[in-house]
Amino acid sequence: MLPISVIFFISILAETNRAPFDLPEAEAELVAGYNVEYSAILFAAFFLGEYANILLMSSLYVIFFLGGGYFYALVSINFFNFGIVIKSLL
Repeated sequence: MLPISVIFFISILAETNRAPFDLPEAEAELVAGYNVEYSAILFAAFFLGEYANILLMSSLYVIFFLGGGYFYALVSINFFNFGIVIKSLL
């Protein structure tokens, strides 16, 4: 299961457009893209949807590959969430 879990984790990074797969956000698109078009609540809803996708993917990874009890699953989900978000900031 280790090779499959590594492939699934890499696909999570690609699906959520995190580093090193963050090429869809080019410099020209940041000026003319959704960052300019949406404001206030629509902008917040857009990013809330992206981070909900990260939470869903982290939950699926924990359910598929780590298992465990309820508390262990919550801790693992938060661990992978933190890792994916921090990886995108580096």
